Amino acid sequence: MMLSRVHLVGIAGITAISLFLYLKERIASRNYRLPPTTKGLLKTLKSIVSPQAPMYLLEQARSLGPVFRVQLPMVNDIYVIADSKLARLILEGDDSRCLRSADKTNDYAKFEYLTVGIKTVFTKKTYAQGPGDWFTTRKAMAPSFSTKNLLKQLPVLQAKLDELFQVLGEFATAGAAVDIAELMVNLSVDFILASMFGVDCRTLEAFGPRGQGKETVGQRILKDVELSIKELNNIVYFPLREWHFWSADVHNARRASRDLLRIAKDLLRDYRAAHPAGG
Repeated sequence: MMLSRVHLVGIAGITAISLFLYLKERIASRNYRLPPTTKGLLKTLKSIVSPQAPMYLLEQARSLGPVFRVQLPMVNDIYVIADSKLARLILEGDDSRCLRSADKTNDYAKFEYLTVGIKTVFTKKTYAQGPGDWFTTRKAMAPSFSTKNLLKQLPVLQAKLDELFQVLGEFATAGAAVDIAELMVNLSVDFILASMFGVDCRTLEAFGPRGQGKETVGQRILKDVELSIKELNNIVYFPLREWHFWSADVHNARRASRDLLRIAKDLLRDYRAAHPAGG
């Protein structure tokens, strides 16, 4: 059977890409020693997309060393760095050793999935105009994270700590076990939103035994963030997954991202109403 011109072009393209990847690997291996790679493509794929992915990577770090490659069918290799000092060196660089810092903007761009394409300061894409748009926005945000401003929020923190002890008392009275890690996440969400926007999302209240079954704004935020981050993790490893329109998980994650955006807009609207410009 004769192959058409389209088939021949396709075969030539695939061959060229394969040759490029092969030569890239060979040249790189001659210039420097590549770190070890995880074994078993199917096993790696299954482990990476499972809830046990962090434990899998930890096991690989113990077996292969603090730096290793994850075997995945991708053009660009994925490296895992399990050494905090080395990770900081890569992210921040070292002028004395002529090492440039990593470009974190491209990495943060992956989080645009969470914001449904809305511009954020984290990806250096803002709505401010002018040559210094991102720097202007960042400068305007800086006072919110100053020590002086945090000290002003101590009464809010004290109120939330009182609520925390009340919830712990509920668990003690009921004789029920409590997940401390989850409890601290609930406390953090409540404190951050209360101190920044003056809004009590009642996250802790819904976490306690008396509040079980209540769906507060804080609980919605946590649920939406969990769904979105899980799907974001899958998309980072498998970019084409974003187009899996038949997947219920993909639809649920998109719905969660849209819900997060609605909550953020509501909080911003209420905050602006309570704090008019120049008021």
